[in-house]
Amino acid sequence: MKRLAFATAFCLALVATPASAQISLYGGGGAAFPMGDDLEVVEGGLQLFGGATFDITSKLGVYAEGQWGTHGIENSDTKVKPSALMGGVIFEFMAGDASPISPYVFGGAGVQTVKFDPDQGDGAKDSAFGFQLGAGVGFDVAGLGAFAEGRYQAAQFSEGDVGDLDFAIFSLAVGLSFDVGGS
Repeated sequence: MKRLAFATAFCLALVATPASAQISLYGGGGAAFPMGDDLEVVEGGLQLFGGATFDITSKLGVYAEGQWGTHGIENSDTKVKPSALMGGVIFEFMAGDASPISPYVFGGAGVQTVKFDPDQGDGAKDSAFGFQLGAGVGFDVAGLGAFAEGRYQAAQFSEGDVGDLDFAIFSLAVGLSFDVGGS
């Protein structure tokens, strides 16, 4: 199954013509809310991200991004600092400039890291396979592409410094993007 998905993505990349290829850089952030029993003492926090997209067709693209966040723990000086490197696909429902608002969905996978950082002493840090799913709307603000989206991100840590941990957060984010290449 993994080979089929990789082969499909590779073939889609090969059929993209330079005339229709578009590269965009983006960045954003917003409020992030922990989910699940393993994170019930973790407070809401901040999630920041930035990355690049490459349009394969007018509606389908691929993305790569880095993420960083921070959360407090109730009655503790320890901070939880999730970070990730993700890659995936993005699908826009309305291509081009046909509409002032362009809804989209995305999904991806990558390396999720969680670090418990106390004010004093050594913390715990571990990395695992993670995934994300999201949906949003794109629109123009002063000639730049703006967006507002919701994202769900999860990973399961089973061994290592953080022990057994089901990590999941939901973020509400806004951001800006700008084109750097293509048509």
